[in-house]
Amino acid sequence: MNDASAASRLGWPGQATWLSIFIVLCVVVAFRSILITPFGLTDPAEFEYWFFIPNRDSGAVSVFIAAWFLWSRRHALAETQRESIGWIQYVAAIAILPAFWWAVWVSAQALLIPVLCLTIATLAGAWGGRSAVAVMVMPCAALMLAFPPPAPLQAEIIWRLQNLTADGANQVLRLAGYAPQLEGTELRLGNHAFVIIEACSGWRGIQVLSVVALAASELREISFRRTLWVVAASIPLGIGLNILRACLVMLTQEELKAEFFESHTPQGIAVLLIGAVALYAIAVRLQGDADPVGPRSAGPNREESEGSSLFPSGWRTFGPSLPIVLVGFSILIPVLREAPGPTDQAAYDLPTSLGRWTGKKLKLDYFFPYSTPANPQLHWEYRTPDGPTGAQLADLFIAWETPKPSGLDRMPDSKVVLPASDWTVVSRDAAKVWQFGLDAQEAIVARADHSKFSYVIAWRVRDRGLLGESLLSLLGLAGCGESENGCPRVVVRVTVPVFHDDADGRRRAKETANQFVDAFILPLKVLEIR
Repeated sequence: MNDASAASRLGWPGQATWLSIFIVLCVVVAFRSILITPFGLTDPAEFEYWFFIPNRDSGAVSVFIAAWFLWSRRHALAETQRESIGWIQYVAAIAILPAFWWAVWVSAQALLIPVLCLTIATLAGAWGGRSAVAVMVMPCAALMLAFPPPAPLQAEIIWRLQNLTADGANQVLRLAGYAPQLEGTELRLGNHAFVIIEACSGWRGIQVLSVVALAASELREISFRRTLWVVAASIPLGIGLNILRACLVMLTQEELKAEFFESHTPQGIAVLLIGAVALYAIAVRLQGDADPVGPRSAGPNREESEGSSLFPSGWRTFGPSLPIVLVGFSILIPVLREAPGPTDQAAYDLPTSLGRWTGKKLKLDYFFPYSTPANPQLHWEYRTPDGPTGAQLADLFIAWETPKPSGLDRMPDSKVVLPASDWTVVSRDAAKVWQFGLDAQEAIVARADHSKFSYVIAWRVRDRGLLGESLLSLLGLAGCGESENGCPRVVVRVTVPVFHDDADGRRRAKETANQFVDAFILPLKVLEIR
């Protein structure tokens, strides 16, 4: 059997098979940071990172599903060959090159995902026109589900999911006859306290279930329109199942007290399996649409005959040229770009005494406001000597948020005013720190049982707001230009207890906060240049 006939069995013309293999390998090499690197996570102890940790780039599931979609469509793609390449493919290629260069130059791996999809669509369109691009819709959809929102926006979404999970778990446990106590994002049940951190928000589970929804739709061969319904169903399903997962974690640790349940991974895997079965059932229910996503079965084999062309006109040059240039860029750019050196945070600390205020450093909580020790933080408690109205107290929290291409690198606005995970916001308004001319937030916060109240004023340094920071993060840009220390954003929060929760008590707390900022003008002003 010759090469041409063997290749024909795969649904491809003989010579096109080897050229296509070469093109695929070049694309994989060019985009290796998002197609190969995700599979490098092999430590069993880190298995849950693929499924639950929201700020880890674990696109392995999407890559695997997309590869399966591509393989199952190889026959359909082969049958779409047209006579010549259209001008639109050359325009798309011209757009791809600078986009790829920029994404690699600024190390914005997330940007490589849409660039990869555009590359796949361009190559498919050059081979078979619109029909070939239609065949590639599902593989590109699987890849795009691995495309994370900009990090600041993602942090906002995850924080809302944390609150939704805590509220939902509280309601479910009460309906089941238990008496949990909800305090912010912290649930107390019996002798245990459970904090709904980022990994418990369900964000990663929703992403995984969205990809599973595509896979279920592919197995049932339903139309792309109905596939969107299955994917949409994965969002409320993921939220609901995550609430049940949180309840299961609490009940197993409180009731069973078994060492096996100290790890949350078994419950998480079980929940994902239940979600996968549910989504498959939805896809089965929606089956019956006569318009499938695209032809999946091989039609009559394309026989090589005299006078027939194995390739569209110009394909021999265009097909391999674009991937080869991208491979060259992926190798050349890291060499040309000077690797940024380590940006150690400039030394900064707070005085133990300043004026009438004396303080002590408090222990940091690495689960709140950030569930990671990566952000440098300072937490101090200051007080004045007893006076006619008693001692004045102020709690000062400072954190540096170094902009990153991905990760939870910006504290949500509604979270920045909370002293701890078991506090809630009573009221929140815009304010101004007149000493520095910066916009701020002021809030009255309380513990869930309203046993304690505090006045909070919080502001940011070198921050352009959620929209601005999200756009900069999407483009892979640090938020405020180049500097020796990496130009981190800074969050400052001053918390003063409200001893009597009335208008006069809140006024006194606000005055105390202003007096504290007045006394610490110089140390806090330094933050603008550190």
